[in-house]
Amino acid sequence: MRGNIFLIEAVIISVDPEFEEDYDWNDDVYSKGRYWLIEEPYSEIYEDSNYIKILIELPSVRREDIKVKVYGKRIYIVATDREGRDFYKEFTMPFSLKKTQVKAVLKPRTLFILIKKNDE
Repeated sequence: MRGNIFLIEAVIISVDPEFEEDYDWNDDVYSKGRYWLIEEPYSEIYEDSNYIKILIELPSVRREDIKVKVYGKRIYIVATDREGRDFYKEFTMPFSLKKTQVKAVLKPRTLFILIKKNDE
């Protein structure tokens, strides 16, 4: 099953300086004001008493072409597949996240994200 495809004029996200070094949000597409076609990949979310589990379908995407960003209560996924298609997905959690709570593993066709819930 394929995700939605949507057209956006610009991606505006609050990012911390550490993430800006890894991903340039002001590339030529953004700075020249052109439209950027981004595919929103199919995803599923599961929850149990200790974890939130996210599965994201990312066919033909290599590990080095995926960026997973944790910022506040949000997780951002930006990826490019071997054909040059861009993928973007954003999730908002019910609690603030620490980088140590989030683990991501890429298996064939699927990115698995495991989020340990806060101890309260």
